[in-house]
Amino acid sequence: KARKYLYLMRDLTLSQDEYFVAKAAFSGGFTHASPYRVNTVGYNLGSFDFTSSYPAVMVAEQFPMSKGEEVSVNTIHSRDDLNALCAKWCCLMILEFEGITAVTEQDYYISESRCVATGEDAFNGRIASADTLTICCTDVDWEVIQQAYEWERFRVKRIWTYKRRYLPTPYVRTILQLYKSKTELKGVVGEEENYARSKELLNSLY
Repeated sequence: KARKYLYLMRDLTLSQDEYFVAKAAFSGGFTHASPYRVNTVGYNLGSFDFTSSYPAVMVAEQFPMSKGEEVSVNTIHSRDDLNALCAKWCCLMILEFEGITAVTEQDYYISESRCVATGEDAFNGRIASADTLTICCTDVDWEVIQQAYEWERFRVKRIWTYKRRYLPTPYVRTILQLYKSKTELKGVVGEEENYARSKELLNSLY
């Protein structure tokens, strides 16, 4: 039974090139202030929070679950070609844009620290426009970039594809069990230590 997962972990190893691109593509939560609201005080505001958002995504979403296969960029001639690839596979890629401009003024998706740009117009660390821009990203980023920006030209410099699958069932069961323990023990007198332990283990699964 364990051998099955040993083979899976072996298949999920990255090449050196993939590792550096994946590291450059990594991004934390989008917790950025709007450039039009920085250094101002807001009143009569509302907010909401997603409870246990990371565990929910790990249970409900699919992830790269195979060894990466590098695809020849010569097979990708248009945005439609890239969209077709991303619809079927999880993708890790290096994209290059020319004349890229944000289509919304509320906030900007691409972080200055995540890309290499020339002639950029940036607000509070986020790219509003650039003459050229190169970024390491995933298919999830690509979906957002298409909604948030327009550009004159783009090309795929490198791209790897991975089978899109749910996480292993025993792993998902562990997530659900720890979430159940955390929610049942929250606020229960005398169970503070067990609650904290369940919460820490649940968060560590990310």
